[in-house]
Amino acid sequence: MSDCREPFAVRYNPPRGRPRKVVFEPRSAGGWDRITYEKRRGRWRISGEEIVADATLETAGGVAIGE
Repeated sequence: MSDCREPFAVRYNPPRGRPRKVVFEPRSAGGWDRITYEKRRGRWRISGEEIVADATLETAGGVAIGE
């Protein structure tokens, strides 16, 4: 795996409620934008966002993004 600063997303369907996703986008000034979405009427709608200092995507094969 490599360390890169590419956007990445995680999609999931909770047992109750609408499908959701969390997107991490690198900021030019450093850190990441974490944007949460909820699917409503067939479209992804922003439900929240914040700036985070670090984001790491870990997989069974190791760290894909971060660290």
